Amino acid sequence: MQQIRKQSGMGEDVWTFPFGGLIAFLSLYYLSPEDFIPFLANLPTGKIIAALTLGTVIYRNLLMKQSWLVFPIEAKRFFVFVGIIVIGIPFSIWSGGSVEVFLQRVIPITMFFVIIGNTVETPKQVHILASLMVACGVLISLVACYHYAIGEMDQFGRLIGYGSKEYENPNDLAMGLLTLIPISAALFAGEHRAARKWVFALAIGVMCAAILASLSRTGMVGLAFLGSLMLVNLARKNLLKTVLAAILLSAMGLAVLAASPTVADRFESIFSDDKDDAGSKAERLAHMSDALTVLSEHPLMGVGIGQSMVAIVAMHNNAADQWVKVHNVYLLIGAELGVPGLCVYVWMIIAVFRALKRAKGAKGHSHMAENGIANHLGIGLRHAILVFAITAAFSPVAYNWFLYILIGLASVHMSTSAQPVSSSSPSRNVLRHSLRPVRA
Repeated sequence: MQQIRKQSGMGEDVWTFPFGGLIAFLSLYYLSPEDFIPFLANLPTGKIIAALTLGTVIYRNLLMKQSWLVFPIEAKRFFVFVGIIVIGIPFSIWSGGSVEVFLQRVIPITMFFVIIGNTVETPKQVHILASLMVACGVLISLVACYHYAIGEMDQFGRLIGYGSKEYENPNDLAMGLLTLIPISAALFAGEHRAARKWVFALAIGVMCAAILASLSRTGMVGLAFLGSLMLVNLARKNLLKTVLAAILLSAMGLAVLAASPTVADRFESIFSDDKDDAGSKAERLAHMSDALTVLSEHPLMGVGIGQSMVAIVAMHNNAADQWVKVHNVYLLIGAELGVPGLCVYVWMIIAVFRALKRAKGAKGHSHMAENGIANHLGIGLRHAILVFAITAAFSPVAYNWFLYILIGLASVHMSTSAQPVSSSSPSRNVLRHSLRPVRA
């Protein structure tokens, strides 16, 4: 399949209508304006944006006598995962509940994969998307920190995050922000202008503050992992800087623990059951064991998407205190979708991570790669996927957007970085683009 990329003498034509639709669609997910503007809650805004965007793409492709839509290999893997979910719905222990979860969770993510794979054509657009994600993360973090400052907590004394969706829960808030910190670090490393470097550095600081304010143990483990990962990468380049950075990070961590006894107690509860007053750690371990039992009893099809809690409650004679999510993505997926669903889920993570590792940023193929931004963003995406894969073992975010946004961004990052772009001519360039993106 061939795609036409319009160029001016200064570079790519970035702000196309389809790309603007993707920006609006992604902003709608992060900012959740319907939580603050009530009448928007009754409008299918996301579906309208998706329909207009994809309609424009299809019309453009038909005019150029191209295939209607393009599906990168990362999207195809996700569609296999969706197929397993759909096949399992008729066999779910509560089909109606599974259909509801599918429509509310899976369909919007599917639309995202279709939109991003057919609207992003240049490295500059990938950079804009990454910057948008970081900017939204900062706004979400600022709102969460404001709630912490005024003492706005839930019934358990935990921080209320942002909106009423994925970033409201303090643990999910921390999980989502953890995946954005490496993206901000990548933009920081690839930026040459001092003012913008400070902006991305401050973004990292604000997101770290929100994670600590959430009192999420998963968030604390993730921050420790990202700090260690940074030191390991730095040690390969400069040992002295690594030692100084380790001292600085240790001092900052100790300062936070000394300044906030609440954070210190929460951190200590990771290692000491005596500090876990609510007993949540023991409860979650028990539910992980229950999820293993469910998986062993339903290894082929699982109990259906969204039905792991129902199955576990039934195991405990409908006890009300068992209505708690399984805080392990892999066990949750296995219990709900069976071994095939778990294998495909893990396959999606490993495959995109390995593809990013193989990619070389297409040095010399574009002005973005020449400035090093593409290479840094590839590393940042690998780190973001890695921190998700590790902390997912302590979180129930199987159908949240966190992982899927990273996979979608990684897909277009690799495909655009692998395509040679000539900026010497203002004329249109015809680029060869197959259904399976070429890797550098």
